[in-house]
Amino acid sequence: MYVFDDKDNFRVNLRRSLQMALIAKIKRFLSPKIIKAKNKYIHIGCGYHKFNNFDNLDFYNSSFSFWKKKNYISHDFRYKLPFEDNVYEGAFSEHTLEHLYFKDAKFLLSEICRVLKKTAIFRCTVPGLDLFIENYNEKKKDDYFSSFENGCDAMRDLTNNYGHLNVWDKETLKRELLNAGFSSAKVCQFGEGENEDLVKDLKDRAFQTIYLEAKK
Repeated sequence: MYVFDDKDNFRVNLRRSLQMALIAKIKRFLSPKIIKAKNKYIHIGCGYHKFNNFDNLDFYNSSFSFWKKKNYISHDFRYKLPFEDNVYEGAFSEHTLEHLYFKDAKFLLSEICRVLKKTAIFRCTVPGLDLFIENYNEKKKDDYFSSFENGCDAMRDLTNNYGHLNVWDKETLKRELLNAGFSSAKVCQFGEGENEDLVKDLKDRAFQTIYLEAKK
């Protein structure tokens, strides 16, 4: 997995990428294959936003300090989630799938489905390609899209920045949720969902985000 320095640096930082790859390999070797679920819900790709009642997971950080305890579970999302089947009552993920290649993202969706209990809800949000195309065709006036000089600059932010590796629209995300094993999937709106505990949407991302909920 490549690592980018920040939003405005489009060049791959090879040294840090190699460091991260080495750390990931070592930590996968040292980490237990199965972890007991401690909370009701699971949060995939937590970043700095860690929620109560959730087991918060994110990719390994860049530290070699393996002995230090973290308040989240480090995991490489390209590999099987370290939990038994049917253990969580719901899942949430915001702006995570786009950081994986498409094949790895599809695998992660199937893993999320696997660890959820029957009828559990997975709330999944990603930057929406369809919203960026709408902006390209007719300039949007909201806070996010109006920060770009033109539609091309906004599209570049979606495809080149933050280490994004693929793009999603509503139709594709719904299709892949169903392919992953969920019984149904539907488009939702910011701040609205079937399970209020899972509605953890960040307001500052709403302008560029599509929201879907899938039921196992």
